Amino acid sequence: VNTDKLNAVKVSQGTGIVKLQTQFGILTIHDVAYIPDVKGTFITERRLKTQDGYSLSTDHEHGIITVRDKAGKIIVKSDPKIHEVLHFFRFKSARKVHQDS
Repeated sequence: VNTDKLNAVKVSQGTGIVKLQTQFGILTIHDVAYIPDVKGTFITERRLKTQDGYSLSTDHEHGIITVRDKAGKIIVKSDPKIHEVLHFFRFKSARKVHQDS
């Protein structure tokens, strides 16, 4: 992942379950690359719905997805869509809770 103006490359420290502390709450995602110090990630809409069990609402006009937990609480909103299928979500910190073998 290219993360800054100096073209420094951050290396994944494996895949697994990661908890992302967002502005509104904690987003738990499965089978994701864990890259410390990176403050955002690209995730597909389909994956959040099917694998991670969140409910989504889409603002098609602005290309923004709002992710809610099972109780309906907002967890995170994506940046405006810049890719056909990927949405960028910013977070404050990430913590790996399980590493795949």
